[in-house]
Amino acid sequence: MWRSPRPARQLIFCLFLLACHGRVSGQRIQPHSGDHLSINFVSVGAGIDYKTQENFLTYLKSFQKENKVTLGYKTKPWGKEGETEYIFDLKKLPGKQRKLLKKSLTEMFKENKLVRVGGASP
Repeated sequence: MWRSPRPARQLIFCLFLLACHGRVSGQRIQPHSGDHLSINFVSVGAGIDYKTQENFLTYLKSFQKENKVTLGYKTKPWGKEGETEYIFDLKKLPGKQRKLLKKSLTEMFKENKLVRVGGASP
């Protein structure tokens, strides 16, 4: 067992690890919820994937045009390297379109380690 000359440091370190568990740069990633969807563009020291973000925003415009809907979402910048969370309010979106949006965004980002898809708190 690791022994520290200062047990307080060990306690602080353990509390720090517990506080960080399940977080990505300070943001807690939630499971999918029915009414909200969160897309987080994260960074690991070299900025976010700007090309993917551009493709994402282009997709949102085409989805709205093709489905004749207006997506309700807000953006929350939360980092120093362009990290941004897009939070979608899906309450007003019809069920079929809600499923299509979730499925297509999940599929779009499944191989990208710099984008996290999950539920969100409003």
